[in-house]
Amino acid sequence: MSTTTLPARAVVPRAALPDALAVGALVLAPNLAQGLFARRPAVVRAAAAAGVDGAAVRHLSAMARRNPRPVRVGGTVLLLDPRDADRVLEGPVDVYAGDPDPKHRGMAHFQPGAVTISRGEAWRERRRFTDAVLASVPALAPRVAQCVAEEIARLPAVTGWRPWNRAFQRIARRVVLGDEAAGDDALSVTLERMMAEANRLPRRPSRRLPAFRARVEGHLERAEPGSLAAAIADTPAGPDTEPGAQVTHWLFALGDTLAANALRALAVLGQRPADAERALADADHAAACLQETMRLWPTTPMLSRETRAEVVWEDGTVLPAGTRILVVNTFFHRDPARVPDADAFVPGRWLDGPPPGVNHFSRGPQRCAGVDLALLTGREALRAALMRTLTIRTPRLPAQPPMPYALDYFRIEAVLA
Repeated sequence: MSTTTLPARAVVPRAALPDALAVGALVLAPNLAQGLFARRPAVVRAAAAAGVDGAAVRHLSAMARRNPRPVRVGGTVLLLDPRDADRVLEGPVDVYAGDPDPKHRGMAHFQPGAVTISRGEAWRERRRFTDAVLASVPALAPRVAQCVAEEIARLPAVTGWRPWNRAFQRIARRVVLGDEAAGDDALSVTLERMMAEANRLPRRPSRRLPAFRARVEGHLERAEPGSLAAAIADTPAGPDTEPGAQVTHWLFALGDTLAANALRALAVLGQRPADAERALADADHAAACLQETMRLWPTTPMLSRETRAEVVWEDGTVLPAGTRILVVNTFFHRDPARVPDADAFVPGRWLDGPPPGVNHFSRGPQRCAGVDLALLTGREALRAALMRTLTIRTPRLPAQPPMPYALDYFRIEAVLA
């Protein structure tokens, strides 16, 4: 009679003190200081000048070369092997929850009820709803492209972060809520303020939230044809769906997060004429350029999960219930030992599907539901901007690798003639 030998149960060891201090100084503290939900320009500038992202990649790469097994840093398990990251990110929602306490505290300040900080049946109901609404994106593609082209055409000749961000916020309001919301700048300003407040990880919703939600609901009630609001009106909602919370997420994801990614991509393309010409002619290449920019400089530098029950991996690794797990995208996307041409801008790597180990949209069941909308909007914005004569004043990027580890979008300045 044969028997199967099970691996011994192994508790995740603590990181050596020098490594723990380095992770705190190069990964955790800089991200917290820059702002988890709304970036602080002065701190972003200081972090870029200090080279903390590059130092973090080098240190985590060295740790992974010594031993790629997970290690505990304070109360968090840090993953160093992309296979472990895949295991966690692709794991079931009921095992690996996507809302550890810091993320929940921050996001609940401005979007309580969002699918991104939900669990159990509430998560399933909200995810079904968002997937159903966002399934309308292909049909809305011509309308999205029109909105984008009109707003990019309105940009001033000298464009930096502020006018670019405002253009994307108008795009987000038009695409999500309809053209009647285009001029509702106050809605986006209120959301900005709530997200800045969320950086302090408060334990309660913003005092601005009721008025903000009422304003969103007013736009949703119109169900303007050609907008996601119309799709929302046609999509059955359950008792816990909270459509307004899902809309809030789409507004900042398109208006702010995507804006940063697209402006960085524009800064790259403005200094790579061959890629710019191809992106203008080929929408898929434009999307690939956007994705490659997000790989190099992820606007979600870290992903976190929390175990809802004890987990035992095949190798015997034990993660008790309530274990917080950290996936550092800035490391996994740039690890030279595992990513070919890790520091080069190679959009072609995206043309045959996502390369392994790249997580800027997360992956698995909790992958960003709005990937298609983000790529559609971002690629059309790039192509609309490239139709004008583009010159990048700052920063100057190298023609050959390595690309810098940080690209401060607050300091990008483009001339669109």
